[in-house]
Amino acid sequence: MNKFTQLLFIILILSGCNEPKKDTNLDIQTSISQLKELNNSLLPISTSSSGDVILPFTEEYLLKRNELYLAFQSMADPKKLVSHTELNYLIIGQRFPERYFPWPSQTNVVINVLNDFEAINPHKIKVVKKWIANIESKLIEAKNSKLKLDKIAHKNLLEQIQSSKIFVEKIVIQHEKNNALVSLNELLMVLDKLHLYIKSYKPRNMLGLHQIPNGKDWYQAKLNYFLSATDAPSAWLGKIQNKLKALNVSKKVGFTNELSEKCKSDLISSGYILPLTMLKALSSTFNGKLISEKVNGLDWQQGYINYPKTYEKLYRDKTELSTSYQIFILTLAEIDLGIHYQGWGAEQAILVLNTRIALDSNQTSALIEYIMFHPGQIMAGTKKLLSL
Repeated sequence: MNKFTQLLFIILILSGCNEPKKDTNLDIQTSISQLKELNNSLLPISTSSSGDVILPFTEEYLLKRNELYLAFQSMADPKKLVSHTELNYLIIGQRFPERYFPWPSQTNVVINVLNDFEAINPHKIKVVKKWIANIESKLIEAKNSKLKLDKIAHKNLLEQIQSSKIFVEKIVIQHEKNNALVSLNELLMVLDKLHLYIKSYKPRNMLGLHQIPNGKDWYQAKLNYFLSATDAPSAWLGKIQNKLKALNVSKKVGFTNELSEKCKSDLISSGYILPLTMLKALSSTFNGKLISEKVNGLDWQQGYINYPKTYEKLYRDKTELSTSYQIFILTLAEIDLGIHYQGWGAEQAILVLNTRIALDSNQTSALIEYIMFHPGQIMAGTKKLLSL
């Protein structure tokens, strides 16, 4: 090795040693922002995307999301911005069949993407149109794999499509001379075609996860995550029912506190995308701590809240919990297990709910849909109650 080569070699080594250290937390924050951008069309509090639209649950979406999950796995996290327990739960979730149901029935994806007309352009409409056109083939593919929408998801999806048609029709009327009109009319045609297919679609009879292939395994994984324990569903059901007996439910419980519009807006903006009855129960029990004690998460379905850790913090300094609150949470947990593990129908779930909690029909429907679309989530608030 000549002197010039030796000198160059030394310079390269020294420059490598003096290379500024990467800010790992900055990398994590960037990846979290990218994940939220990817999921932007899935939340009711979404905003117009600044970049290219990637719609759920296309191959492009699934690949990009998996890349981000793997990136989180490989990053050191000194400030614990990412829970690896939650990350492992989300990675496990990729094995299960959301890819067959690209339009989640609880979310109006079309309106979320097109909510800012000023940002609408023919390319964005073309992406949405292509996505809608593929939904029918995905649902047919799902049926061939013995995967079908349940009755509630089917009803909600019909409503989402109808709302999307009305929304697009209003845009067409209000912007008669816009250059995107041709694309918007084509979009309406595709929505009409999907609407006809969904109207003719026969949903499965039962509601819970247990009825779909690998559904029992997926529900068990959810229980393991939300309860931070690996007991079988039957064991949790027994504990919950015993606790409810011990609480001696003699009359219906309810939460009459009114939430101001600002309070509701603040909670929803913070990620608490929950039925109003739940927001009332939580706010009356934990006062202003719901936002200050919230632990951020990575799952759009949970509103980016890590519920196991959030409930842990909420309960930490709470020495007393009202009987009404305990009955409310444990009843929802029993119904969650009833639907997703035991095979309850909506009628049985409604009966149990209305036997213990004072609700009107809209509140009842909202709570049943919450349990249907967020299996296991309520369990995060249950474990502590079973030890009181």
